[in-house]
Amino acid sequence: MSAATTPSVSLFPGAALTYFNNEGPCLAPCLITADTTPTLAITHCHKGQLSASHAGKTLHLGPGDFLLQSLAAGTPLPSSDPSLPCEGLSLFLDPPTLFSSLPLLGKSALSPSFLSDKFLTASPFAAFAGNLHSDALFTPFYASETRLRRPYQQLKALELLLFLAQKETHPEALTATRAEQIRIVREIHDLLTHNMDERITIDALAHRYLMNPTTLKETFKSIYGSPLAAHVKAHRMELAARLLTESTLSVAAIARRVGYESQSRFTSAFKAQYHLSPSEYRKKGQSVPHDCEML
Repeated sequence: MSAATTPSVSLFPGAALTYFNNEGPCLAPCLITADTTPTLAITHCHKGQLSASHAGKTLHLGPGDFLLQSLAAGTPLPSSDPSLPCEGLSLFLDPPTLFSSLPLLGKSALSPSFLSDKFLTASPFAAFAGNLHSDALFTPFYASETRLRRPYQQLKALELLLFLAQKETHPEALTATRAEQIRIVREIHDLLTHNMDERITIDALAHRYLMNPTTLKETFKSIYGSPLAAHVKAHRMELAARLLTESTLSVAAIARRVGYESQSRFTSAFKAQYHLSPSEYRKKGQSVPHDCEML
């Protein structure tokens, strides 16, 4: 194996974290501690692509996607294409030990077997498509080294378990087709948010990326939690608010920067979002002393 992994970091008794930066064909397995044997693993794909196979079925994970699996079944950890680098992490769990060591979990309505009972009754794998909520959970795991990194990892690990406790019992079927749809929609999201001055229709995007418009809209909402048009409009308004307080551009120029040819339509949209006109918002922002932090 040519996978590069970091040493396992023990977060709690029964929970440990390993990072991988894989430029080879597969991930290296990892044990938690000498006295704890993990029975579950949650693997997150941060960059690149991972694949997991069982009984002739293959799941594909792209950036942001994650996989829950039973280690008791003897199934291997996900693998990556030898020609493509892949980066991510695996959280290894021994639920009985974890629950007994953490009063917060021990006193909850959850049982140590809740992950297996909820997601792994029919298969040793359960794959989930990444979205804004899961991205908010996993992204802090990859933050640069600081003295607060370990407590942050501990908090996020617990938050991840609670997130899964509330998640629907039917995980995403991440087939190769579905994984490609998710990749395309993330690319579309980046295109739109980096070109706010342009107006691109859903039909034009569907034609450009060879995707059915309905599939595009449904996939976008499943990842970002809101309809495509509403999501992009929110980004436009956020950029406009930032330009109003951080630049000297005219309101008309800002309207054009965020895709509005009509200043009056921009003003109406902005007021609906912030309950102030652009001019009022700018005046209010400028009235705050520079040494004050706006919360």
